[in-house]
Amino acid sequence: MQYSPEVENKTNNKTFSEEKSFLKLAQDHYLSAEAALAKNNWYDAKSLAQTALEFLYSHQNREHWQQNSLPTPSALTGYLFVKSSCLFILAQAQEQLNEIPAAIRNLEAAKQIGITDNNPYLYISILNSLQRLYKQQKQYLEAFSTKLELHSIEQKYGLRAFIGASSLAATEQAKFIPIGTQLITQKENIAPEITASSRQKDVEQLLERIGSEDYKLIIIYGKSRVGKSSLLNAGLIPALKKKAIATQDNLVVSIQVYEHWIEKLAQHLEQKVGELEIKEDTHTQKFQKFTDTENTDNRKNNNLSSELETSSLEFEISALELETPTSKLNTSALEVDTLALELATLTSELEILTSEFETLTSELEIIPEPQTFSFSSFPTLPKFHFLLEQLHYNHQQNLRTVLIFDQFEEFFLIHTQPEKRRQFFEFLGECLNISSVKVILSLRENYLHHLLTYNDLPCMEIINNDILSKNILYKLGNLTPADAKTLMESLTAGTPFQLEPALIEKLVQDLAGKLGEVRPIDLQIVGAQLQTENIKTLAEYHQYGEKAKEKLIQNYLNEVIEDCGRENQQLAELVLYFLTDVEGNCPLKTHVELERDLQQHFITGGERQQFSLDLVLQILVTSGIVSLLRENPADRYQLAHDHLVPCIRQQQSKLTQQITQIERRTELKDPSKTEFNRFFKHILVGSLAAGFVLAVMGVVGFKGIRHQKNVELSEMYLMQGENLAREGNFENAVTSFHKAQQWNADLKFDSKAKAQEFVNKGKAERLLVEGQQRLQTRELESAVAKFQEALKLDTQIGRLAAPVLMYEGNKYMKEGKIKQAVIAYINAQNLDPKVDISADAWRELCLQGSLKKQAADVIPACEKAVQLANNNQKIRVVRGVARALTRNKQGAIEDFEAYIAATDSKTGKLKVRRWIKDLRTGRNPFTDKKLKSLLGENTRVTSNVN
Repeated sequence: MQYSPEVENKTNNKTFSEEKSFLKLAQDHYLSAEAALAKNNWYDAKSLAQTALEFLYSHQNREHWQQNSLPTPSALTGYLFVKSSCLFILAQAQEQLNEIPAAIRNLEAAKQIGITDNNPYLYISILNSLQRLYKQQKQYLEAFSTKLELHSIEQKYGLRAFIGASSLAATEQAKFIPIGTQLITQKENIAPEITASSRQKDVEQLLERIGSEDYKLIIIYGKSRVGKSSLLNAGLIPALKKKAIATQDNLVVSIQVYEHWIEKLAQHLEQKVGELEIKEDTHTQKFQKFTDTENTDNRKNNNLSSELETSSLEFEISALELETPTSKLNTSALEVDTLALELATLTSELEILTSEFETLTSELEIIPEPQTFSFSSFPTLPKFHFLLEQLHYNHQQNLRTVLIFDQFEEFFLIHTQPEKRRQFFEFLGECLNISSVKVILSLRENYLHHLLTYNDLPCMEIINNDILSKNILYKLGNLTPADAKTLMESLTAGTPFQLEPALIEKLVQDLAGKLGEVRPIDLQIVGAQLQTENIKTLAEYHQYGEKAKEKLIQNYLNEVIEDCGRENQQLAELVLYFLTDVEGNCPLKTHVELERDLQQHFITGGERQQFSLDLVLQILVTSGIVSLLRENPADRYQLAHDHLVPCIRQQQSKLTQQITQIERRTELKDPSKTEFNRFFKHILVGSLAAGFVLAVMGVVGFKGIRHQKNVELSEMYLMQGENLAREGNFENAVTSFHKAQQWNADLKFDSKAKAQEFVNKGKAERLLVEGQQRLQTRELESAVAKFQEALKLDTQIGRLAAPVLMYEGNKYMKEGKIKQAVIAYINAQNLDPKVDISADAWRELCLQGSLKKQAADVIPACEKAVQLANNNQKIRVVRGVARALTRNKQGAIEDFEAYIAATDSKTGKLKVRRWIKDLRTGRNPFTDKKLKSLLGENTRVTSNVN
């Protein structure tokens, strides 16, 4: 069918028969456009698709649905399917006609419609085309985001088994579509990765805690990228939304950003309360309660329905409007009529709402209590008081409010001032005192020790001032091999991608490795690459050799690098290279450090080239290959998979050779001559023509430019030297420092001494990491040795281990491992004398060790406690007990006598005098029976003597 202007004219006349509705006419043109596209008739396909869309956008369209009430769901589904299909056909034709920007706009419009009739295939085709055109137009970030969405949709509809390195999210059944006054909302279900693995048990255990009165606070912790956020977003939150616990509905509020956490939490809480009110139709109920007549309700609902009908059908597509100027002229008069009609409708509705507002105002004056709560902006009270008021109101409405603070380590990185942190924990304590409020913190395990600082606040008495107790902590680890096998079988079941059982067994074995556990992120990456390369059997897997797993991960990595764009591939490879070191570690680097590393390799002829570091980092982080660690004072980046280091460095061997050649080209034996002489020749020629004065001015101007360039190059070589030294490459570091001094004579330092300084820093950093790894395997003494060695090499880096040891000491004490706790505490203070360990903390350690028959191990702790508070008689009596148990009779008597002299307690004096008498007569006042009694009662010696 050939397109002609008469077709457009017919759409604007009311001559079509009643038997053929506007939707049927649009469908006819859509089918004709599809046939034209199949025959490569691009112009016809474009015109027919435009005409079909004009039918859908026409005035008759809106008037038809306004006069015939709301469309049925099937009619709306058909409308949206035809519209989406026509936009897709139009975009394909425009692509062939080289109208790429218009094609992208129409594809974006089709994407906004979403999935219709629960059929994802059209939507997947739209995403495929959009990704291809984005990449063609070098919009690489948009292309990569579209690729991730494409994979997500394929997985949700059983077309893809694995999602790759992306974070999990709740599954959705349909896009959000407005239909008159009804809302078809997204239905969130628990992700299959959760239900098919041990993570489902985690969800069930967390739900049990939330439903129990014994658990007020839950702290989910684990290593980086173990899946904490995925468990919350794809498992726990959908489960909480799906059903009530006991007799209470759940209101879930989750935040991950903490710069303005009070405002963010208030905003999210208000939004969730509003959504709940809409869901329960409370707004309509209030109007029904306060309105005198049903006529007012009917008029109001009719007008609101009219507005919603119009808005649901008016999807504005700018590309189509640009393509059809003739149609615009023909329909302008009708559009004016439509606008007039809409204006009259809105005016009428405004009058009704005004009348209803006056009615409500008079009704509300006689109601003693408000029915809803709104957040006030009154400036004299902190906003968290209004948050608490809303939480109390939720409790009265039988709502269980679950506050989730995900990635909570970011709170400590953003808020470094103690008063800012204290404000949060005071708010936390107030929340915990509301019986229907549950609070969940999720953070990396190496940040747990920050919580101890606020453990003794009065508001924390609700949790017995024990924020790291077993009833609060919930550890999230990696998958067991059995769980990994079950998960792979479940994810591939019902999909076109079926794996051979023998291959699954081998994959689990390779993924578990020496650790005997599987990281969820590795399983997803390897699984995604298996599907990309269509590897389904063990024989196909074996074709990659002994390191098949590493090869698949490398291929996944190469695809991500390719997604950065051809012109950015070398940059992406360099970024990954600089996130590794020669010892196989994954160093943390800031944006500035990466930029400086890269600058020295993007200089040609003395000129710095531009490179898109931000773009590459965004794609690498989004892909899951690189982790973004938000820290203070600057965010840092780290390679997410340490087993990628060897293949990255091996693959970059050719790249490093190219880097060396670039360095040799930019290296000048005498950097002050070559470029100057070349420039001076031009100036000399100019002097012959324009005079000696201008030549002198040119030379002076050049000197300023040259000095600026020299300083920049010196900074690059300086940073290169520091990095080389940190990696242990002393000789090359010295050479780089020499080059920095050649380019900038103002740099005064000993190159060898500076290289040794940064060699030591690099060693200290690696020792710090090794020490933390030893702590994870409970090798305390080995870890301490590593930390002490790091301290000798670099004081500042070595001191970073002090708070880590403090946290380990707390853990050991809770486990009853007193000797290890003492070692951790004492060495923490040896590493950093400024570490604040209170006299009470030392006293508690002294007491626990004494009661558990390990007095000899805690004597150093007892001495520390007395040193800090020599006049505290309670501390002296505890040390006296320890001394008595270690047969230091005279020392014990001295401590007990000091207690007697200081206390006013007659009972206490009497008991301690008995102990002194027993010691002087050779008897033991602290028998095993007595110690067991004290320990069993879980009371302190000081409370017994008082």
